[in-house]
Amino acid sequence: MSGKRFLEIDVLRGLAVIGMIIFHTFFVLSYFGVLYNEMYEGGWLVLARFVQFSFLGLTGVSLAISYNRHGQSFYKKQLLRGLHVFGMGMLITLVTYVFVREDYVKFGILHLIGLSIVFLHPFASKKYFNLILSLVIFVIAVLIDKTQVNSMIGFILGFKTTDISSLDYFPIFPWIGIVSLGAFLGNIIYKNNNSLLKLNSGTFKPIIFLGRHSLIIYMTHIPIIVLAVYVIMY
Repeated sequence: MSGKRFLEIDVLRGLAVIGMIIFHTFFVLSYFGVLYNEMYEGGWLVLARFVQFSFLGLTGVSLAISYNRHGQSFYKKQLLRGLHVFGMGMLITLVTYVFVREDYVKFGILHLIGLSIVFLHPFASKKYFNLILSLVIFVIAVLIDKTQVNSMIGFILGFKTTDISSLDYFPIFPWIGIVSLGAFLGNIIYKNNNSLLKLNSGTFKPIIFLGRHSLIIYMTHIPIIVLAVYVIMY
């Protein structure tokens, strides 16, 4: 552990950032017709799921670790953090509405992470509650998946819709269940506030840097990719 951080978490998040950049680069190339790829099949789907599960699961793990370290002062800090992340999601909504219009991001991964922190942070230390909650969420997701509700609220919750689309879509059911499951695992793995692995920070320094700055990288990497593709095309 370095600077009260667990290096294995920063490394895993950094690897997820690398996977995210690779996936979104080829997604943008496909979206603009430069190099067609079926992004939600085969290896691309595996990469996407690794990135998604890593970011969401580590959000839950971090909630558990933060509570174990900060106790009661944890609540206000995490509430503000959740609102901040959700606000970044709304900024993406605004920007994509201006430039993409119909497929603008209505409820993407930052919206989900922000709301997950807001809703779940009061239960960050409740190990088995989070396990049961995640299982309940997954069951609800299966039950509502075939139910059609053509409204924005239904879309956000995870009901089947036919006339709403989004470039980035992470409905509350089932995805918040991954965050809750992460909180359960965080309480088990880091119950003694000890690092799981002994890593050399120098060896993984570039990856650790990416992991510790994942939000700003998320906010900036797609505009950079789009600009690069535009320059290549024109």
